[in-house]
Amino acid sequence: MAITLRTGLGRKLTIAEMDENFTFLSGSYVVNSVTSSMTVATASIADELSGLATASIADSATTASQADNATSASIADLAIIGSGSFSGSFEGDGSGLTGLPSYAVANSADNRVITSVDTNNGNAEANLTFDGSTLTVAGSISETSALRYKENIQPLNNSLSKVLKLNPVEYDRKQDGKHDIGLIAEEVNKIYPDLVSKQGTQVHGISYSKLTATLIGAIKDLNNRIKELEVQISTSNK
Repeated sequence: MAITLRTGLGRKLTIAEMDENFTFLSGSYVVNSVTSSMTVATASIADELSGLATASIADSATTASQADNATSASIADLAIIGSGSFSGSFEGDGSGLTGLPSYAVANSADNRVITSVDTNNGNAEANLTFDGSTLTVAGSISETSALRYKENIQPLNNSLSKVLKLNPVEYDRKQDGKHDIGLIAEEVNKIYPDLVSKQGTQVHGISYSKLTATLIGAIKDLNNRIKELEVQISTSNK
């Protein structure tokens, strides 16, 4: 925005004149008052400052800068001069905020998992808890497995040979030192990649519930071998 003094003076504003007539707010000068000795060279002050007000505060507002620079007077001046947006961070417990929707949680207790009842209400489930490392379910877990959800169904072959490659281990957890038993996900990934979950490209966990299908297949393979041996023994004894 170009501002000059009245015709005939033809000089730039001094620092003192700038400080007298402008307020520095978040990276931009905003006019406090327009004296009778100043005129706008190319456009009205209201039009020029409207553009300034829209851009500067949204770009550079932070909690600190607003507290340091913004006053009730300057905000009031800005509201009169033009419109703009305000962005930044909020610090506090929110107790003074109004007009926000409420959300109530019933049956609240430590470690209970909260499920949604509707947009304004939740319920802390007594049978579902999480303490930061262990998820506890008091009841049964059902996984979707109906035929109507599946296609390209094929028998699981060579289950016994694959199960025999799995390496059960016991170990101590690095996080809490708790002793546990299980499989190594990286090893399972080489045999049954569909049973392994990943985070990006890194192997993360094992779906132990799906491992049940492979164990059933291995038992059936083993049973077939036993029947074959029984036939061979029966034949050799004749």
